[in-house]
Amino acid sequence: VHMDTSLGQLSRMLDTDHFVLIVHNQRQYGCEGKVENKQMIFGIATRIDLLNFITSHDTEQ
Repeated sequence: VHMDTSLGQLSRMLDTDHFVLIVHNQRQYGCEGKVENKQMIFGIATRIDLLNFITSHDTEQ
């Protein structure tokens, strides 16, 4: 998933998978000015991570 994936979409993905990889697009500049776009793994999320995020942000409001 990308960083802009909604919590609802993430929840539906976690209904069928134990975890999801969070990826981020990054530009890499190589020799001779060559530019490549690569997807880098930014993190991993589980159902527990999602629940902790929702409950911790719910109490702040």
